[in-house]
Amino acid sequence: KSAKKFRDILKLEEQGKTKELDKSQQVKLTKKQAFLDELLDAAKCLPDDFTIPSDIAPFLVTDAEGDGLVPDGGADLSIVSDGILQVNLDPAVVFCQGTHMDQCMAELSRRKGDPTFQKLRLRYFFSNKQHLKTVLKSLETNTTVTHLDLSGNKLDSGFDHTIVEFLVSNSTVQTLCLHANQMVRTNVLFPSLATNRVLTCLDLSAQTDRLVDVSPIAALLEAGSSALTNLNLARNHINTSGARLLFPALSRNRTLKAFDLCYNPLAGGSCAFVAACLEENCSLKLLGIEGCGLEEGNIDIVITALEKNTAVTDLGGLLPSSGHWGDTKKRATMKRTILDTLRRNLKYDQLPSVVMTLRCAKGEGSGMLMVTATNIAGDDVAEIQMLETERVSDLRFALLKQLDDGIPSGRLCFVLDNGQALEDKTLMTSLVAATTTGGYGSR
Repeated sequence: KSAKKFRDILKLEEQGKTKELDKSQQVKLTKKQAFLDELLDAAKCLPDDFTIPSDIAPFLVTDAEGDGLVPDGGADLSIVSDGILQVNLDPAVVFCQGTHMDQCMAELSRRKGDPTFQKLRLRYFFSNKQHLKTVLKSLETNTTVTHLDLSGNKLDSGFDHTIVEFLVSNSTVQTLCLHANQMVRTNVLFPSLATNRVLTCLDLSAQTDRLVDVSPIAALLEAGSSALTNLNLARNHINTSGARLLFPALSRNRTLKAFDLCYNPLAGGSCAFVAACLEENCSLKLLGIEGCGLEEGNIDIVITALEKNTAVTDLGGLLPSSGHWGDTKKRATMKRTILDTLRRNLKYDQLPSVVMTLRCAKGEGSGMLMVTATNIAGDDVAEIQMLETERVSDLRFALLKQLDDGIPSGRLCFVLDNGQALEDKTLMTSLVAATTTGGYGSR
């Protein structure tokens, strides 16, 4: 009944004719999202052999980002009686429920090697986790699936080793979603990621219990040896003690691009850790700290550190709201500062990268080095004389003086030929050996 009630209204909305709706229809339109949410919740609880009525089917579609069923204006939907759900418009996605395993395995076998089969969702396996292990085992030789969604299966820490074994054997999965499970132990999964060179995105958000120990996560971030570029730990009851471990490690990390800690009770005591991270890390684009209670502490130092940062373009929606941020005038000033800084950094992020080669040679006089910067065309663009006892940070300052003044210092990093990033505190004397190995590159 609800679907029929909204059908005509949504049809007018899709056609851009909302002005033709009367007042009662306008009111119904404002309740559309609530209706769709209710409808989707009901759909998830339907028996496997239930046939979706044609009036309702257009409202359901499999989300391309791996978040399950979401409302859509009218994409076609195929509900197969064997428990496999597939959107006709997106053959790259297969959705498999934890029932009717024979048909499920047959479908996976049929799609094996199919280059269009890239995303697999395995949901509702909580009643029989052995079925889930069977499916993962069948994927060990898979060569096409890059996105694996295991969210909402009530997987507990006893399943850690199964996940690790799968990641070791599978060489294609780049995104793993473990959202809304019970995997609260981190001492198995995270150490194994140190040697994984494939997985780039891990979603471990909204575990039902507090993460027992974040030190393995901090160790992974500090080592910087993982391929991870996106880590989501939102809504995991991580407190100030966890922040004390995570943010110093993040400060030294140069591989992660997105780190989401939104809605963890970091509290005001974490402000100093967040501020130090913003000042030191120059590679992170997203730092999700919305809903963490930072405004209860010295939030001013976080805003000041943000202004110095030239990389972060997203704080997970963090904006001044409650009175903890100060009076109305102060909140308005902070909001403007945050938005202006993020817009500035976004502009920086869209600038083209410039790659130069720097070469070190002995300079005139004892303890002197001559550093020559050469662009891709082979032209020398700068020559800098340095003391061997000076640091890379001094080289950065000297190089910026000879290059375009518009380049922010935080956007300039130095990388050795072997891919190792140089820290600012590195002494120039340690680079003398580079003269015999062909110099080192700077991006």
